Amino acid sequence: MLSVIGVLFLFLALQISAFADVSMATGHFSPDGSLAVDFVSFRSDEGLHGTEFTIKNRAGDVVYADKLAEAVEGARWTADSKYLIAAVPARANGHAKNPWRYYFYIISIADHKFQWFAGSDESPFISAEVWCQEPDMIILVANTMDNGSDTPDDPVLRRYKVGELWKTLK
Repeated sequence: MLSVIGVLFLFLALQISAFADVSMATGHFSPDGSLAVDFVSFRSDEGLHGTEFTIKNRAGDVVYADKLAEAVEGARWTADSKYLIAAVPARANGHAKNPWRYYFYIISIADHKFQWFAGSDESPFISAEVWCQEPDMIILVANTMDNGSDTPDDPVLRRYKVGELWKTLK
């Protein structure tokens, strides 16, 4: 039978392990099953949060690995498995700048690069949600700004063909 101190220690150990497990989307497989991505959050020496990602093939070989300067809140593969879309909240000096503003990293498997995609100031992204359609269409939620507010009172869905968008981001 565990003592009170033993139970307290076990509870504390479980709490610490919950915080220590900072990986998200571990083993998040591409739609064709050929790739998997692991994300691990980190804190820089300056106290800012970032995300390391590793993309591996079925054999476990690293296809592409890199670091992003922001903490990823969610990620989704395009239906053709050629791109990974990662959502990050807008930040200023490591603190939340606007709870209704998101940006995206588009990670190209073929080019072994990532590019920043912010959309436009006239219609900023207001959600980390990403929907995908065949073959490389992504759908993101933006704000029309028709009401003059940053709050998501007038959302609109924006569609992008990632292969075409990628060419403009280089």
